Amino acid sequence: MHSSALTEAFPITFLFCVLILVSGFCSHIAKAADIDAKARYVDAGIEALAQGDYVAAANLLQQAAQHIPMPYDGNTAYEDSSTLTNLGTALGEINQNNLAIMTYKRSIDVQPSADAYFFLGLTLFDEGRRRESADAYAAAADLDPLHWEAFSNLGSVLHDMRDLPSATVALSSAIALLEDRTTEPTNAPYDPAPILSQLHYILGTCLVASPDADSKTCTVDSRSLPCSQLAKHSFSRSLDYDASNTMSSHMLASLTADATVTRASNEYVEALFDSYADSFEHSLTVDLKYTGYSLLRAFVDERLTPRMYEVVLDAGCGTGLVGEQFRNISGTLIGVDLSQAIINEAKARRPGLYDRTVAGDVVEILAGMPAQLDLLIAADSFIYLGDLDPLFSAISTALSSSSYAAFTLEGVDAVEGATLNAANPEWRWTLTPSGRFAHRKEYVVEALERRGMRIEAY
Repeated sequence: MHSSALTEAFPITFLFCVLILVSGFCSHIAKAADIDAKARYVDAGIEALAQGDYVAAANLLQQAAQHIPMPYDGNTAYEDSSTLTNLGTALGEINQNNLAIMTYKRSIDVQPSADAYFFLGLTLFDEGRRRESADAYAAAADLDPLHWEAFSNLGSVLHDMRDLPSATVALSSAIALLEDRTTEPTNAPYDPAPILSQLHYILGTCLVASPDADSKTCTVDSRSLPCSQLAKHSFSRSLDYDASNTMSSHMLASLTADATVTRASNEYVEALFDSYADSFEHSLTVDLKYTGYSLLRAFVDERLTPRMYEVVLDAGCGTGLVGEQFRNISGTLIGVDLSQAIINEAKARRPGLYDRTVAGDVVEILAGMPAQLDLLIAADSFIYLGDLDPLFSAISTALSSSSYAAFTLEGVDAVEGATLNAANPEWRWTLTPSGRFAHRKEYVVEALERRGMRIEAY
C-alpha cells in the first residue's frame, strides 16, 4: 500500500531522473514530499482513531511511520513519538499486541514519554507480562509525577504480584494526587469518587494482607500505625466515597469483628471474582503456590473406592482448576459460580471441561436439584459462608443416595482457637481479616449430622 501510494503521488522515475541531473535539489524535494505525506497520514490516522475505526487508523499511521527514520535522526521527535504511540494504541485495539509493544518501544526510542510507557504497561499486562508492565508504569510515573493512572495501575499490578509494600506506596501516591487537588493531576477524572473508593479498597487489602497486621507497623502518607488500623481507615474512606462498595463493607466488617455478618454477600463475592477473573489463576497457582485443587482429588482417591460419578457439581468452579482434577471420573460435570466473568475465563482456558455452567448462588441452585447429584466438589468456595446450615440443607437435598460431598474449609490455629474459646466457648465461625470465614470443627460436624449426613473423613 505504501509503495503504490507514493508511486501514484510522486512517480519514482521522475525522482530518479532529477536525482541524476541535480542531486541536491532532488533531495530537498523528496524530503519535503515525505514530510507532507507523513502529515497527511498522521491527520487521517488520528481522525480514524477518534472515530473508533482502528483498522483504518492502524493502516494510516503505519504509512506515516514509514517516513520516520530508523535509527532516529529526525528533528521532530515529539511529533514522531506521538505518531508511534497512537499507532501502538490502534494496533492494540485490533488485538495486535506484539506489534503494539514493538511500536511503543520504538516511540520511546524516538523520545521517551509518559504516555508511551503507560500504554506499553497496559499492553504488557494484557499479555500477562506483569513484571515488565510494572516497570513500564513506574517509568511513566517517573516521567510524569502527576500521572495518577500510572501510579494506580502500578499499585494494582504490584498488589497482584504480592509486592505489598511497593503496592502500598504506589496506591498512596495515586490517592494523594486525586484527593489533593491543589495541583491538577494528568488526565484528571470527571468524577474521582468511584475511583478513589476502589483505590482505597485495594490499599486496604494490601495493608491487611501484611503478616501480623495487628502488630506490624505500616506507613501511609507519613503515618506509621498498626497495619490493621490503617486498613480499617482505608476501607472506611472507600465507603465514604461509595457507600455501595460491598467489597469494602465486607472487609471492614472482618476487621471490626462484626458478629452480625453470617456470610459474604453475593454482591461482594461476585464483584471480587469479576475483578479478579483474568489474573485469578496466575495469582493462585504462581504467586500463592496454591494446590488445594489437587489435594482435594488426592483426598477423595485416598478415602473412597474408585468409581465413576454420573453427575458431579463443582461449586465455586472458578477457572476450572478443581473440575479438571475430577473430569475423568465425572459423567456430567456442572460448574457453578457467582461470577459470570470467571466462568467465561474457565471456558476460555479449558474449553469443553464443563458439560454445563450456571452463574448463580450455589445454595439456591443446590436446593433446586433434589437427589440429582452423585458427587459435590468445592475447594475454598465455602470460606465465604459463616453460617453453614443453609448450605448443608441444600447439599442434603441435592445429593442422591450413596453420594458424596468433598469440600474444604478454613480452620484456626491453636492460639487463635484458644482466644476464641476464652471469649465465647460456643463460637461456631469467625470472620478473619482476610475477609474469609474460619469454622470450628465441632460446629461443622454437628451441622452436617443434623442434616442427616455422615462424615467419612475430616
